[in-house]
Amino acid sequence: MVDKRIAAFIVDDEVKAQDVLVRLLETHCPQVEVLGTARNIEEAGAGIKKWKPHLLFLDIDLAGESSFGLLQTGELPPVKVIFTTGHREHALKAFQYQAVHYLLKPIDPQELKEAVQRIGSDNKPPVSIPAPTPGPVERIALPDTHGYELIHTRDIIRLEADGSYTWVITKNGDRRMVSKPLGYFEESLNPPQFLRIHKKHLINIRELVKYSREKSPDITMSNGDQVTVSWRMRKKFFEVIDQTTGS
Repeated sequence: MVDKRIAAFIVDDEVKAQDVLVRLLETHCPQVEVLGTARNIEEAGAGIKKWKPHLLFLDIDLAGESSFGLLQTGELPPVKVIFTTGHREHALKAFQYQAVHYLLKPIDPQELKEAVQRIGSDNKPPVSIPAPTPGPVERIALPDTHGYELIHTRDIIRLEADGSYTWVITKNGDRRMVSKPLGYFEESLNPPQFLRIHKKHLINIRELVKYSREKSPDITMSNGDQVTVSWRMRKKFFEVIDQTTGS
């Protein structure tokens, strides 16, 4: 009979949190076998190399250290990652590490079950350790009432600052306010596809359909939205236009 069990390793700096997750897995995900646990990056690296688990439950904040650094070493054997954390703000970066799922504490048993089901039961390891996506970011995670929704960057038309928040406007007509400043998205989304044209505006250049060549050019996006390029960003705007259109 084929072994359907999933070998797992837990990294969390709180022993209580480790114990809670172990009990949840025993109750709701009996196919998962926890091989070991760790409380810091050093213990985690040693344990993962020793046990070579198929699945890693990884807390993000480890006694003042970020577990993203563990994945950046390039020294770990292949493993699939489910991030566990009490903080929403790490979601975008977590999915850049090709995370299977991102679970907020306290962990909901049904969400845990669904996350484990994504792993599958064949116990085949991934091709390589999750790491920051070397190519362009293709999806970002936006919070909703139940957690996070992954949307393709190609479906974003533009983003607009609203104080310390940002409106994300997509092709399906959705306008969603996210509790992140516009600069956060400017750093995450791929240039030159996404271009800052104003202190309040970041646009998907591929969704630009019309522009003028005035001192402060007016532009029209594919959904009909009209915004203005600031004088300061005018030169960069036309450089990108010339590069991407040959005009």
